[in-house]
Amino acid sequence: MLDFIKIDKLFTVNFFDLSPSFNTAVHDHDDWELLYVDSGEVDCISEGGCICLVQGDVVFHQPHKTHST
Repeated sequence: MLDFIKIDKLFTVNFFDLSPSFNTAVHDHDDWELLYVDSGEVDCISEGGCICLVQGDVVFHQPHKTHST
């Protein structure tokens, strides 16, 4: 069985080279957010808890779910 994601539209694509001390305030929004880790690692905090993402990992934040990085 194959798992896949169908994406009909992209609204915004951003690439950031972040400093080790970067963080965001807890927030939510109306759209899905995809966070892909190109290099290094990042802690992702959401309503489900905290996970550490490393190079090659991806996480999806659902609309209206609070999260921070």
